[in-house]
Amino acid sequence: MIQEGSNYKVPNVVHYIWFGCKRKFLAYHYLSILSAISVQNACQIFFHTDCEPPEDNWMFQHLKETVILILKNGMTHGMTHGDDSWMSHGDESWE
Repeated sequence: MIQEGSNYKVPNVVHYIWFGCKRKFLAYHYLSILSAISVQNACQIFFHTDCEPPEDNWMFQHLKETVILILKNGMTHGMTHGDDSWMSHGDESWE
């Protein structure tokens, strides 16, 4: 149990999970991420997905500089954070 007055803080990090390359990124998805940015004031926003969002979707393109895109290579089932098949947008291993 954490005692009152301790220096422990919960990180203000948001994770979005988006699997299915045929799904559309709609206005309410966009507004949810904008809310995490402006209302929750998230320190970091991770967007976990199995495919790049379409380049013609202006809503996601507007957020692309704000969120950290985590691309999953290969199959999407049965994977955990420790699995080395997760890759970030910059091709760094997800450990």
